[in-house]
Amino acid sequence: MIFFLQKLLLCLIFLSVAGFSQTYTTNFDSTQNPISEGGVWLNGKTVGLDWYDIATSSGIAHGTNTVATYSDPTAILKGTWSADQTAQATVYSVNPTNSVYQEVELRLRSTMTAHSSRGYEVFFRCLKTAEAYTQIVKWNGALADFTYIASNTGAQYGVANGDVVKATIVGNVITAYINGVLKAQATDNTYSTGNPGIGFNYGCNGTYNDFGFTSYTVTAGGTGNDANLLPASPRRFSLSQNSPNPFHSETALWYELPWQGYVTLKVYDMLGREVATLVNEQKNAGSYTVRFDGLKVTSGICTARLTAGKFVQTRRMLLLK
Repeated sequence: MIFFLQKLLLCLIFLSVAGFSQTYTTNFDSTQNPISEGGVWLNGKTVGLDWYDIATSSGIAHGTNTVATYSDPTAILKGTWSADQTAQATVYSVNPTNSVYQEVELRLRSTMTAHSSRGYEVFFRCLKTAEAYTQIVKWNGALADFTYIASNTGAQYGVANGDVVKATIVGNVITAYINGVLKAQATDNTYSTGNPGIGFNYGCNGTYNDFGFTSYTVTAGGTGNDANLLPASPRRFSLSQNSPNPFHSETALWYELPWQGYVTLKVYDMLGREVATLVNEQKNAGSYTVRFDGLKVTSGICTARLTAGKFVQTRRMLLLK
């Protein structure tokens, strides 16, 4: 029963027939190699044979040692997923290096069978230098058979620890975001169906424990409007749920402002005491990401409170140490 409740809290699949929407979210709470989470994942080595598996440990999803070129550790969710998909993950990155290409990858409309991987991959290099990049490729089936369909290079296209990456596909448009900012976009008509997933670059042996994801959420179906909205032009005030949640030390929050105004974003502990002021200044209209470090805060439920003029919204966050 305890295990069931933990999985219900941390690893939820939700199907809404009325809205034709699906959601899967996980904080990678179990130690598994390959990742399974109750049998919902297909793995690159176990199923694809030519690629490698994803493992999870200490709340992090990461790759496993690879041998062949472009044999990226990969995992694809099982089941039947709607075509319009939005995947979002929180990056884990320590000891970034130029010596290997540490990449975190989000898969969209993907399939994996023996000796075949097809679908779209949106990926980001874990580096904040001129050698960083955001790229989108199309996997064509066989090992090492892929096609670049978008590529941007530069420090602003790389990711660091705690960054939130997002990939969407709506119709034939694929878009990549870092912390709510659009970084790459491509149009392609090859794949109209397939499943979401995650991956990490090949050839990073000895460093796979240095980069990965600490949370992952994917939604599919519904109206697709949320995936289509450009973060720079929000239509309403909003404070999104933090991710990861529950969290162990650091988590990220997103908020949107449809027009300019003075904004405060504060965090309170279970007793209602203010423990952090994350924002306290004039802000332009737009979408913003902030991080909250709960290292010095007592475990339990915290409340984030966004105030912008007459607009007030709160989110409850669970800090576990």
